[in-house]
Amino acid sequence: MPDKELETLNFLEQGELIRQTMEDAPDELPALLADLKIGKRKAYYLVAVVRGFEGLPVSREDLLKIGWTKLQIIHPGLNSENWKVLRTAVRNSSTVAAA
Repeated sequence: MPDKELETLNFLEQGELIRQTMEDAPDELPALLADLKIGKRKAYYLVAVVRGFEGLPVSREDLLKIGWTKLQIIHPGLNSENWKVLRTAVRNSSTVAAA
């Protein structure tokens, strides 16, 4: 993780940092969430989004443009065969039906 101020981290960087903390130092998670000024629910959504898109050839720029709220809706049904269709659907939609 780059040496950035916590306030300047985008949601992908936040999710990666939270995931790393959950794995390496779970006792520090409450302090990290307080520093990031986010709750547990959002933290778990961010980690799920990071995990859901791991290994798929989707650019970080695309993910950042789509936003974490839409990504957290589609990530449960995501796989290597349908990610392009789902990505296109959420990019072209102001709302997303559950995938």
